[in-house]
This record gives sequence, structure tokens and C-alpha cells, in this order.
Amino acid sequence: MLPAENQLTGLYVNDQEYGAFGLKAIGEFSNNFGITAGYGGAFSGNNVAKQAALTFGVYHKF
Repeated sequence: MLPAENQLTGLYVNDQEYGAFGLKAIGEFSNNFGITAGYGGAFSGNNVAKQAALTFGVYHKF
């Protein structure tokens, strides 16, 4: 259980640790336009979020 001060303020707690992995993909539709996608998670963790991160993006080169 986290201390009330940490839950109210969102500050980091002591003893955080994790073993992580990630994967990122980039696809180009043309020389200046494309998309990205990423996935990151953890093998194990202590006092960290228990949800993996899934990201998407669109980019344009000038």
C-alpha cells in the first residue's frame, strides 16, 4: 500500500524497479510521410504501473 502523500501528489515512491522490453515499427508510405507504432512492457516490476504502453504516431518530413 502506498502512503497517502504519494497517492495524492503522484510523486515517485522508494524501491521502484522493473525489467522491461519494447518493440517499435516504422512504415513509410512515401519519402516524407509515414507511421510509427510501439509496444513496451515489463517482465517484472515493483511499485510501477501494471499496464503496458501501446503507442501510435504519424509523421511528415519537411
